[in-house]
Amino acid sequence: MITGRIEGLMVTFFSIYAPPGSDWTFYKKIFDMMSAEAQGVLICGGDMNIRLSKMESSTSNLGHSKPTINKINSIMKEIGIVDVWREFNPTDRDYTYFSAPQSSYSRIDYFFAFKRNQFRIQSCDIGTIDISDHAPIIMTVNIGNNPKSTLWKLNSSLLNNPQVKGELEKAIDTYFKENNNGEVSPPMVWDAFKAVLRGKVISISSSLKKQRQVRLNSLYTKLKELQKDHKARPGTNELSIKKLQKEIDEILTEEVKKKLVFLKQGYYEAGSKAMKLLSYKLRKQQADATINKIRCPHTKQIHNRVGQIQQSFENYYKELYSQQKLDNEEEMRSFLESLNLPIITQEQNKALIADITEIEVNAAISRLKPHKSPGSDGFTAEWYKSFREQLVPKLCQICNGALKKGEIPPSWKQAIISVIPKEGKDSLDCKQFQPISVLNLDYKIYMSILARRIEKLLPSLIHLDQTGFIHERQTQDSLRRALHIIWHIQQNKTQAMLMGLDAEKAFDSVRWTFLYKVLDKFGFHHTLIEAFKAVFNNPTARIKINGSLSNSFTLERSCRQGCPCSPLLFALFIEPLIQYIRQNKQIKGINIAGQEHKMSLFADDVLIFLSQPSTSLLVLMLSMDMFGKLSGYKINIQKTRALTFNFNPPYDLVTKYNLSCNKKSMKYLGINFTQDISKLFEANYIPLNVKIKSDISRWNHLPFLSLTSRIESVKNGDFASPVVSFPFVAN
Repeated sequence: MITGRIEGLMVTFFSIYAPPGSDWTFYKKIFDMMSAEAQGVLICGGDMNIRLSKMESSTSNLGHSKPTINKINSIMKEIGIVDVWREFNPTDRDYTYFSAPQSSYSRIDYFFAFKRNQFRIQSCDIGTIDISDHAPIIMTVNIGNNPKSTLWKLNSSLLNNPQVKGELEKAIDTYFKENNNGEVSPPMVWDAFKAVLRGKVISISSSLKKQRQVRLNSLYTKLKELQKDHKARPGTNELSIKKLQKEIDEILTEEVKKKLVFLKQGYYEAGSKAMKLLSYKLRKQQADATINKIRCPHTKQIHNRVGQIQQSFENYYKELYSQQKLDNEEEMRSFLESLNLPIITQEQNKALIADITEIEVNAAISRLKPHKSPGSDGFTAEWYKSFREQLVPKLCQICNGALKKGEIPPSWKQAIISVIPKEGKDSLDCKQFQPISVLNLDYKIYMSILARRIEKLLPSLIHLDQTGFIHERQTQDSLRRALHIIWHIQQNKTQAMLMGLDAEKAFDSVRWTFLYKVLDKFGFHHTLIEAFKAVFNNPTARIKINGSLSNSFTLERSCRQGCPCSPLLFALFIEPLIQYIRQNKQIKGINIAGQEHKMSLFADDVLIFLSQPSTSLLVLMLSMDMFGKLSGYKINIQKTRALTFNFNPPYDLVTKYNLSCNKKSMKYLGINFTQDISKLFEANYIPLNVKIKSDISRWNHLPFLSLTSRIESVKNGDFASPVVSFPFVAN
């Protein structure tokens, strides 16, 4: 293994030869080295003397034990290593070796690379077997550093240094003393403050880094001299050598701690094992977050170059967040006037628009979670907590200006959209990624204060059918209710249908004009509505793909996922639809003890209960279509799930709405609901048990994973989503 720099880029060359018959222990050492020691771009190649699948042989003989091959494929997937030729040729067969005695071909020579660097590889081809019994493999790699648009992020560990903290406190006081004189608007003063302090932090950080490196170089020089003397005269300088080694270890350990904080990994001490674990987790994290190829939404071509991937996402989100200009405000007004919705009182409105206090700002800062990604300004939660005494009065002034006058800092309109692949979905489809808006924390402080005020009112405004993000309502309320309804249907042999509605990007499709009219219908004070209008007036976003940022574009609609107010605003936004369905006598729900149940919601996850489904379904779909035209909220018919009871839908109904009605179960909020309620355990616990066993078996192949880590992984991974819900399935 050789590591060095080419045109400033760190590159690791790793040459492999695996003797015939090598066992799992040998291969494990190879991949451990890749994970722990390779730096930068990995270019790994050689004769592995193993076929990684049946496709790599002209015969059915794998030549190695299947468990060894499975372990290799498993560890490659976990640490983000790809077989380069196979990535370029997923269905082709070609071979690199000919065995004359067996008269068979096989592919046993490979190029490996980290998945995150796959975009750099332009081609990988197998040559001709001529003089040797092996064919050459030729890989073309683009080493050149493409210009990368990234953002600055505060290194929060700097704030643990008393000298640095004191210097920054002085800089904050000096800035506001010189600039907060009334000549410039407070929002502009605040944004300029962040820019000035950013420059100050960068300067301090750069100086400390240079000092640390000078100190390390000096220690290494002294250590080398002492060790040289010790080799010549054993027994001398032993205490001095140990002292220098300890000091070097402390400096390096501090660097490891910073990276462990980044990974939210707090239970490993420094040392060689921790270093290997850190490398492994970084590789895995980077591999999971990397998007190597995407299908262009317009041309349907698959792109694997960074610029093309970025452009595909940018085009998709520009279209998603654009709002068609519609002249139907009168229809909105008429629709909302037909609904019996509660209205908040004058006293409640007075509390909503009261001056924001320093106590509220302080509490909002305390609620900020540590080690979370900051927004485009780069300032972390630790920054606001460390300097709250100086910043709270200034933030209070900014927040009140935003609430009362609609004056907000320009940086509050900026967002970074991180895209997260949906589990089990097509990773080539832009639609199958969840967009999360990473917003500046000063904006989130302001919006979380408004959210705290609004959430107190929602239980009196939002019907009990909605349990998502409403105070004192829980997911299990919806689940338990659905189970009771299924049990009632089964006991009474009622003709019924359960439908899980799938909205097309529900939060991202919110039409602001409609939202403002809904807020007005609920009686919210115009001051608060204007405050939201100020925030939603021409916000911009940039998409983060593989660590690089796209161009900025304007959003014309959406409740940004990542904003503290978004779940609450969405609950208000969708309530008119739910109320319309409740009021519509032609949509028949399930009657239990004189009470009609038509739906259950958790935020945008909607479960509909229908009796007389042949007629109710038609009216329901017409209602959904009408609401979509007014609000932007539209149902994705292709993904809508249905579960029927004692009822076979007519052919015309099935074809019109593309219903799949022959299924025995349907998933809602992580639980598989079954037609036969006695099958709930079988449909939920058994697959989970299989998943846990599969994970435990897979972890046996991985390096450095202790029993404690495995237990935590099961708790936080396999049980994370349904752990609250599952007790209700068991009862």
